[in-house]
Amino acid sequence: MKLTYWKIIVALLLFFGEGLTILAEISSAHQLSRHVTPFMEIFATQMVLIVFACLLIVAAYVIGVKKLASVWVVTAISILAILLVEPVVVWLFFRTLPERGALIGLIFGAIGFVCSCLF
Repeated sequence: MKLTYWKIIVALLLFFGEGLTILAEISSAHQLSRHVTPFMEIFATQMVLIVFACLLIVAAYVIGVKKLASVWVVTAISILAILLVEPVVVWLFFRTLPERGALIGLIFGAIGFVCSCLF
């Protein structure tokens, strides 16, 4: 398989894995904030999602290091997935925009990602 296909596979695994992890985290927080579901019930149901998400992330790192020969490419893709997915999921669940400090942190995170890719 071409190197480009492996990059796409790694990126998809990371985006789905990080996305599912973030979904489980934010969903748990949202359910707890509504005080409807007991903690252990939320914990047990979200653990299934987290385990599956972690399998995707580990698979992405294993394939990425083996086929792309660089853990840093995989790490950069993982950070990009978090930078893109987490704000969207938080907004979808809580319908709030980040405060000034959090927005500045997101901007600096995005700048750091771009710098790591370019230099």
